[in-house]
Amino acid sequence: MKQPIRTLAFFLHSCEYGKYVGGSERRFLEISSRLRKLGVETFALEYKPSLAEKWGCSGYHSIEINRRFINNAVIDPIRIILHGIEACMKNKCNIVYMPNRGVWGYNSSARISI
Repeated sequence: MKQPIRTLAFFLHSCEYGKYVGGSERRFLEISSRLRKLGVETFALEYKPSLAEKWGCSGYHSIEINRRFINNAVIDPIRIILHGIEACMKNKCNIVYMPNRGVWGYNSSARISI
């Protein structure tokens, strides 16, 4: 018996339905719907409120987390990563997907060095 493919997406958008929904968010909603038709189950870690509920998208399962209250560039990514590890283990995900690159608060011109 073949095990289903499960994906965890870090879908940390900053939009609220009715005010602004960007292109990467719309693309993720469409991709998750198409993946579902192919038998891929997608779990998305996203800030409250869930865009899927407001948009009417059933392509993914939402795992809602609270938005950050303190603008801390070190603590918030750690908090998000811990939520992601917990969700990945709980839902037995095979793939981790990050639909846009701005989720950590870095713009396209920022350079990150390790």
